[in-house]
Parts: sequence; structure tokens; C-alpha cells
Amino acid sequence: MPGPCPDRPVLPGGLARATPVSPGTRKPCPRDVPNSRLRGRAGRSLTRISWSHAELGEYQLALTCGNDALGLHQNLANLDGQASTWHGMGFAHYRLGQYAQALTCYHHALILLQDLGNRFYEAQVLVGLGDTHHGHGNLDAAGDAWRQALIIFDDLHHARAAAVRTRLRTLAPPTLTPSARAESASPGQVE
Repeated sequence: MPGPCPDRPVLPGGLARATPVSPGTRKPCPRDVPNSRLRGRAGRSLTRISWSHAELGEYQLALTCGNDALGLHQNLANLDGQASTWHGMGFAHYRLGQYAQALTCYHHALILLQDLGNRFYEAQVLVGLGDTHHGHGNLDAAGDAWRQALIIFDDLHHARAAAVRTRLRTLAPPTLTPSARAESASPGQVE
């Protein structure tokens, strides 16, 4: 392995410390240039690890890895990575019963996915958003999110539309007041 770059402070382990280089001056040592491809891989790996922790029920670990991944994705302006990480963090917060934080995460993911035009994952996030609203007792908002997800899954002819239809059937029917029932009755119909 080659030694450190000349005229650079050496850190423990023989690595050269990165020093700023003004434009037009000497070229930086290749080891000083941040490797965005490597950082991108690290961000994607951390996002996958975060999701794995969440799927195993290790929600705090999922959030820790998700925060680390999010920092890398934001540093690289990786919108797909940010959206996936926000989605996973929303799921972890939802499973912890932290509905306000889950909603915030899902909204961040949703905005990014809509900007990217990623309809499938937009629908996935809408399902999570609906689940969170449902868990929080906001059935109207849950139904709205699930209906939006259903429209997308139907447009994509995706099998997940069936699961969303099942969720929509679990919503309690709206309770009508006696006067609203009378107004909705057909003419001549007796209550």
C-alpha cells in the first residue's frame, strides 16, 4: 500500500488527513477526495440494515441506522435513498406508537417520491401513512391515504391493491345522525 500523500499530516493508521485545496492549485491526493460511490453504497447498506432491524422488531436500532443513512443520502443529494430511509424510519416510529414522528417521516418520503415520480413506492408510503392515521384513531385520514394508494396500485395493476381494499373494508362505516339518515333516505322510503 502506498504511503501517505506528501506534505499531509498523517493520522493513526497511516491515513493522510484531508486538507482543503483551492481551485487552480495542486490536485488533491486521490485518497482525500470523498468517494461518493462508496458513501452511496454505505448509505444504501445502512438503509437496508435499518429496514432489517425494523422487520425484526428492533425499532430503536432501525432508527439509529436510519439516521446515519439519512445523513449520507442527504450529503450526496440521493433523493431515492432519502425517500427509502424516511419510509423505513416512519415504519419504525409507527411500530413504536410514535405516530407524530411516523407521520413526519412518511410525509418527507411522500414528497420525495412524488417529486421522483416513483408511483409504486409512493403507494407504499401512502399505505404506511394510512396505517399510522388508523393507529392514531384518525379513520378519515387513514381512508384518504389508503384510497390514494389504491388508485396508484390499480393504475399499476399491482396485486397489493387487494390488501389496500381489505384495509379500506376494516374502516368503520360513518355514523349518521337521525337527521342525516332521513336526508339520505330515498323519497318514499320509511325509516
